[in-house]
Amino acid sequence: MTMYITFKLEPENTTVYQGHRAILHCQATSDPEPHIQWMVKDKVLDTSRRFQIMPNDSMVITDVTTDDTAKYTCTAGNSCSISDVVAQLYSHGQKF
Repeated sequence: MTMYITFKLEPENTTVYQGHRAILHCQATSDPEPHIQWMVKDKVLDTSRRFQIMPNDSMVITDVTTDDTAKYTCTAGNSCSISDVVAQLYSHGQKF
């Protein structure tokens, strides 16, 4: 039984142009299996048409805007432990 949470895949600092898609990966393992939750600007991410959590717990942001520039936190937790990793997303003006 591995009570401590291990991140198999951590989100990385990412830079994207406005209107493009960003993917932040996050995969964790432990026993019991951890629950993954994404946060942005210290708030639980409100999933919407533009923010989707994939079955592998990675997050996809479509049609990125400059307002999406922020720190994104992937938190993995179970009944024994909780751990998180942070990545910065930068959005730049449209590339011509």
